[in-house]
Amino acid sequence: MQIKEHLISKTKYKIKCPNLMTVKWIVIHNTANDASAQNEVNYMQSNNNQISYHFAVDDKEIIQALPLNRNGWHAGDGYKENGGNKCGIAIEICYSKSGGDRFLQAEKNAAWLAAKLLKDYEFDITHLKKHQDFANKYCPHRTMDLGWSRFVDMVKKQLQTMKPSSQSGNKQISVSYYPQYKGTSLSFVDALNTLHIDSSKTSRQQIALNNGIIGYSGTAKQNQQLFQLLKQGKLKKEK
Repeated sequence: MQIKEHLISKTKYKIKCPNLMTVKWIVIHNTANDASAQNEVNYMQSNNNQISYHFAVDDKEIIQALPLNRNGWHAGDGYKENGGNKCGIAIEICYSKSGGDRFLQAEKNAAWLAAKLLKDYEFDITHLKKHQDFANKYCPHRTMDLGWSRFVDMVKKQLQTMKPSSQSGNKQISVSYYPQYKGTSLSFVDALNTLHIDSSKTSRQQIALNNGIIGYSGTAKQNQQLFQLLKQGKLKKEK
């Protein structure tokens, strides 16, 4: 199958996908709606709710909505270490409200996608998760009603038919860092200037997002957090 890209605008990263992500899980959801993949993605991207996912899959197409190197808000577990939001690529399977043939075909397409992602990241089947594994929510509801192990078997069969991807391992994000600051300045902004890094507020807002600080406004506490990372050589930058 082909994957259609309809990526969210960078202007909405702060709300929908604020942090860089190291992928550990492929997380399966059901939409609990009867909308197409395109309509699901359009709605998710148009609102300002802190709800987001990487793929929507229906009976006809697969649409990628978020970059795979950025987190989504889909698992209901905040931003826990090794959690679904922090480390999971989210796949939403459409037409789960009514079920039927459209849903069953969407499930098959999602199984193919899940297998492809597992293969690309060189993961085994233990990295395939359901929403319920991270939160107290019965999701993916219809897939679970029909049997979660049945879906896992579908993914396993797809894996068996796939050749190793030429991109295997390439999708894991190699995090890069700004140079370590070793000077004597007590100011984050001055330290950035010393290292010839753009210190404008817009730039600092992006740096803050890359380092897990949402809603950066330039407070002393926020700057101190970032300054400490810079002095430790652990201030992440987006590649």
